[in-house]
Amino acid sequence: MPVRPRVSLSGILMLTLAACGSSSATNLEPTTVASQPKAAAPAAAPLPNAAPAAAAAPAEADTGFKLVARVEGGPDGRHLVAEVTPETGFHINQEFPWSLTIAPTSPFLAGKKLVKSEAKELDANRARYEVVIPSEGSGIVDASLRLSICNDRECRTPSAPVSWKL
Repeated sequence: MPVRPRVSLSGILMLTLAACGSSSATNLEPTTVASQPKAAAPAAAPLPNAAPAAAAAPAEADTGFKLVARVEGGPDGRHLVAEVTPETGFHINQEFPWSLTIAPTSPFLAGKKLVKSEAKELDANRARYEVVIPSEGSGIVDASLRLSICNDRECRTPSAPVSWKL
């Protein structure tokens, strides 16, 4: 009778990471890891001249990052800010093609896509996109942020929803 080898998911993941050669692999999808829910982080205090903003959708306990969406006031209009900070043990994957895409139904900048080079900041500790819209007008601006964060075992490449209420 032939012998069938047993292969586990963790074995496949280890082989995949070994084949990539480092933790900077750019296109591994996240694996499901059971974890205890984390307590919600306290909300950041509003900045001077800042308009109220809708909170970003709460991230799951094991995403490896925190995403904050806020509206800041400026002399040239309102600044819609989306900022990602990695959790302990993770870093921003600077090799990944990050992008922020405004929904086609948005009252401002409908369908606009900002690529990695248009990020205001993108280093190992923080990624920040900022778009300027007029001071007048109201509505909800929805967007999708394509991002990547890595630790020493994997890179995660989710698309995270972002929303600003004006």
